Amino acid sequence: MQPIEFLNLAHKLIDSADEAELRTAISRAYYYVYHSIKNDLVGSDTNLTHDVMINCIQEANINGNKVAEFEELGQTIRDLKTDRIFADYKINKSLSQETCHTMIKRCETAVEDFKECKRLGIIDAARNYLRQYKYI
Repeated sequence: MQPIEFLNLAHKLIDSADEAELRTAISRAYYYVYHSIKNDLVGSDTNLTHDVMINCIQEANINGNKVAEFEELGQTIRDLKTDRIFADYKINKSLSQETCHTMIKRCETAVEDFKECKRLGIIDAARNYLRQYKYI
């Protein structure tokens, strides 16, 4: 299975009027982000908690200087995780379809931003963080 399949499912569910399906769409979109980035960082067979992945992105540095793009991306992913937790656990609070569309778009943008960081060659800063703290 590929991470994009989570996003594809989210898109199928997002036009539903059923709140459970909307919540599931948000959750699946978040896991698209998590698995896409984790797989690029360490591969699909390596366990990496959500918080460790987020921290390695936020704390990545080159020559002692934090990478601004990664700091922003790390915060975005942390916010998306909070959205996923809201969708999965705060079932007493309503969730609009418009909000779900926005959250899914933010997930797509996060993966695009990560791919841009990878293209720029700064992904090694995150891997170095993981090596430094012996996660890989």
